[in-house]
Amino acid sequence: MLAAPEPAPSALPEPTQTARALLVLVGGAFTTLIALAGVYACNQQGTNIMGWYADYVIPAGAFLVGIVASSGFGVASWMTGHKISGRLLLVVCALLVGAYLLAHYVEFRLRFPAGAVGEDGSSVGFFQYFDYMTRSFYWKASHSHEKDGSALGGWGYALRALELVGFVGGGVLVPARLRSHPYCAACQRYKRNKLVAVIPAGAKLKKVPKQERAAHAKEQLEAGMAALARIIGASTVSVHALDEALRKEGPLETKRSAMRLPNRIVVHLTHCPTCSDGAIKAELLSGQGQHIKRTALTVAPVSKLIAADLVRSRA
Repeated sequence: MLAAPEPAPSALPEPTQTARALLVLVGGAFTTLIALAGVYACNQQGTNIMGWYADYVIPAGAFLVGIVASSGFGVASWMTGHKISGRLLLVVCALLVGAYLLAHYVEFRLRFPAGAVGEDGSSVGFFQYFDYMTRSFYWKASHSHEKDGSALGGWGYALRALELVGFVGGGVLVPARLRSHPYCAACQRYKRNKLVAVIPAGAKLKKVPKQERAAHAKEQLEAGMAALARIIGASTVSVHALDEALRKEGPLETKRSAMRLPNRIVVHLTHCPTCSDGAIKAELLSGQGQHIKRTALTVAPVSKLIAADLVRSRA
């Protein structure tokens, strides 16, 4: 009797959630190692990056090192599609704390490979060394080799705590931001945000009389919201209607000038690159520079067919 041959596997099996989480941790551990190795190399050249403070209490250097360390967590999470959960974020925090302490221990071993010896000839262990170094902290002005004061003593532990908080805080910044990013649970992939329109919602008021500015600004904002409503309405009809509404109400060709206005509405298509599950997402931007205020306006689902066609048409 003839038997049908077994079908050959068409593709490698998808990695499990545990495997993906492990890849995220490995990726973060790799960049954490690179970041701390860079800090050690700079210390050997007389530059203590972890000792950079803003206004004496903000651990700017530790925060920056933490951001570099966290880049691996973010890249691995994005590439594997493993969503950052609350539990994984706690593991990341624990890993960063452990890496911070391990870095100091490795530094101790590198400086004293045969073991440290105190002034009285007694053996000095890691914790004694760490305590001595912490209590010996002192303030020094930037670009200066002169002390701004005596050793801090026990207050050095306050700086250690700030240093650790800054490092861990910077280290969880990227994973925490990814945790709030739109995610397709069905495909286990992060969604993409594609800018599709910028709607003017407030003209410059320099040439408008002061007594008319409030009413004029309100009128401009209402016009922008009406334009957004027309886009949302078109998104339920067809991709042709939606694309036409986007080009008419907020053409990207005029994006640069629209972004200079006091108020503007930015419209994104949030979509899954695999299944095209998507939505129109709009937010109001007010102000300029470091004083920009973002206000979420709406998230309107669109059909997968319309989302896929719009992505192709805007590619």
